[in-house]
Amino acid sequence: PSARTLRQSLVEKLAPYADFVQVLPAHGAGSACGKSLGAVPTSTLGYERRFNPALRLAQDGEDAFVKDILQGQPNPPLYFATMKRVNRDGARITGGVPCGARLELTEFLRLKEVPGTVVLDARMARSEFDASHFPGAIYAPLRSSFFSMAAGSFLREEDKILLLLDDEADSDLAARQLYRIGLDGIVGWITALDGKSAGVLSATSARIDFADFDPVKARLDGEIVDVRTTAEFEQRHLEGAHSLPYTRMRQLLTSLPRDRTLYVHCASGKRAALATSFLRSQGFTAIHVDGMFASCGKRCSAR
Repeated sequence: PSARTLRQSLVEKLAPYADFVQVLPAHGAGSACGKSLGAVPTSTLGYERRFNPALRLAQDGEDAFVKDILQGQPNPPLYFATMKRVNRDGARITGGVPCGARLELTEFLRLKEVPGTVVLDARMARSEFDASHFPGAIYAPLRSSFFSMAAGSFLREEDKILLLLDDEADSDLAARQLYRIGLDGIVGWITALDGKSAGVLSATSARIDFADFDPVKARLDGEIVDVRTTAEFEQRHLEGAHSLPYTRMRQLLTSLPRDRTLYVHCASGKRAALATSFLRSQGFTAIHVDGMFASCGKRCSAR
């Protein structure tokens, strides 16, 4: 029904406007608010009428447009529900962005043990996270398209958040990004250097390259978890794999066994790194299968 309403809007509401009318997108490339969003910062109706396949389909008829729009849609992250509610009811008044303060390490360690507190590791290099991090930390690289998606999918509105940052200059950016998706509970932060110097980043995340991954053996002693989108999974996947898009994983944890090892993969290793950290924070034994899914070839018995 929403796709049909969208098509009606495109055909009827845009029709009176000339080609020179500017279009200012509300979302950028990579946003889960749509699929295949273009990277241009502005456009015109004339350009879109000529080169936007969906808009051209809308002009041709309803059924083809609806089929195209619904096919391959990304799984929306859980924080979208918060955004819809805030858009409808209004935002909570906070008096500004709650950035949290730089904490002494002893205070950070004390607060980390408070129930309802989550450590969000915002370092960029996933290899560094795999090599050393706080036990139970959730990985969400700040300066990437995955930060808001991961934080908004894995964290809850009521969580108190401690940040581990690459650099102190990142504190404002991290706070603003979290604030924009309804995560206001930032308690404070430290830098990776603070943690490394004190030797408290004691946890490691087991990792295996796709080139060395044997899915047949993995199914004997564990389960394969595919955290790509549902559309990607339906197109091609490993035999016996569980489909758990990482943006919806928090809702689907009860479908996973806690007494078996989980081998977590995506298309390139990036999303799998996020999902593996979350699963480990929830008490699962999870191994990050890193590298390109396409490289598994026939050896992986993909379908």
